[in-house]
Amino acid sequence: MEGGPSNMQLRSHFSNRCVLALVGFIAALNLIGCNEDKPDTKPQPKGKLWGLWQPKATGLNIVGEDLQPLAGAKILIGTEQEVPFAGNYLVADTSGHIDLPAGWSETTAVTIDVPGYVRATYFEQAPGDRTYRLRKKMSTATAQYEVKGVTTGHKPVDRDDIIDFGLVIPALTRNDFMSFNIDSVISPQSDVISIVGYDAEVPSNITFPKQKESYILPVTVDKPSYRTYFTESGVQKVFAARGQFPFKKVVDKLRKKAPMYELVNDFTILGGGVKDIDVAKASTSVDLSVIDLDFKGKVNVTAPAISGDETMMVVGVAHMNEFMIPTDVKVVKSGQKQSIATLDNKGSVLSVLKKTKDLDPKAPAGSDPLSAVLIPAGNGVTPQFLPLMADPTLAANGDMLLPKMNPIQGVNAIATYAVVSQVAQTMQGSQKVLVNSSYWEMYAPAWAESLNLPKWPEGNHLPGKKHWEVNLLGSLNVSQVDLGPAMINNATHVTHSSLDF
Repeated sequence: MEGGPSNMQLRSHFSNRCVLALVGFIAALNLIGCNEDKPDTKPQPKGKLWGLWQPKATGLNIVGEDLQPLAGAKILIGTEQEVPFAGNYLVADTSGHIDLPAGWSETTAVTIDVPGYVRATYFEQAPGDRTYRLRKKMSTATAQYEVKGVTTGHKPVDRDDIIDFGLVIPALTRNDFMSFNIDSVISPQSDVISIVGYDAEVPSNITFPKQKESYILPVTVDKPSYRTYFTESGVQKVFAARGQFPFKKVVDKLRKKAPMYELVNDFTILGGGVKDIDVAKASTSVDLSVIDLDFKGKVNVTAPAISGDETMMVVGVAHMNEFMIPTDVKVVKSGQKQSIATLDNKGSVLSVLKKTKDLDPKAPAGSDPLSAVLIPAGNGVTPQFLPLMADPTLAANGDMLLPKMNPIQGVNAIATYAVVSQVAQTMQGSQKVLVNSSYWEMYAPAWAESLNLPKWPEGNHLPGKKHWEVNLLGSLNVSQVDLGPAMINNATHVTHSSLDF
């Protein structure tokens, strides 16, 4: 990312450490790598069709995530045009429908393309009646929808050695189990505050109620306002957290050059508030309460045996229909029991395993292997991770070659999900940022050992730098799933990696 807050070139050595402490906490929420899009915060249908349209009972039906038909969808049944049968490249009618071709007699890939949607390939598809769902492409346009205001309800106490802060982020969805956009958590926009006579850049979606502390010299921190940006209009569900960290303790650790992930346990999310915001114009002003929810429940998480070069993080999760909000973030050492805060002693626990070196913000960009487990909190959690995936490779013919992975006991290998993205530079306000724009998604049953893109009749060429990520999904609850965007709802385990080319 160019010019983003992760580089924060602050003029004050002291101010730099203070602000970086907060950024370290926020970065801990980036548990599932960096994907191309912000989370889709629009409600998703749950097993029923919207409106009056109903799919035809026979043939293939192409719909969007809202289950509305996609007229004129182009469909390739097979690996390339005229293979495995003549007439395998078709166009859907105005109701997003095609009749089953007579020549389709064997299991093969089905690829669908619609302007404005992410191209999708479903592997190992047998002839039969089926409805395919496509995800809408997210905009990378320079136009931004700004939401701004103040976070309300903080009650800071001067000179108590505690820094109170607010953090405004989109509510999470289960898709963030696989991937997460860091710009949704650490805003690429920044605001300038003055600390002991020095200017410090702070991500614009963070707030500090006015408070006074001392560290050698008196310090006043005051940034009540937030700014955050969306690339899409419509109703957005936003979570405004309130939290605290011990001022001197964190600064002392940073002076000793403690890595950021070791500071996570010094930060506490006490509660927050959730609000639906109608983003309909260029700038919307909304004040957000941080005192509607209190995270007073507790659940214990016990870490399994962890390799010495790996780090485990856990996130408490409160469910609000199809959305999730974080209630706590902690690092847990091998075999250690850690108490984490919850909303109601229920919810779920998201556990994430990464190579410790990959938690370093200065680590080179590229492959980002991780393993994650999302399971109900219950009376306690002891997650068992799928192994971290070795880096995939690109074969001479363009196939992605994946390492062979064996399931762990009790976890079923239900699906493979991969996506090719185009890496592009765009402007968000005054900042240049790199984004991964989804171009082609792939869904395969079980865990694939290779993925090959069919030869699209109009060409596969995608200019510039590209990012290809892959996720192997496992489940404690089911042994097979219907392929498509909704299959993440059945996943309890994922192991993830990627390559740039």
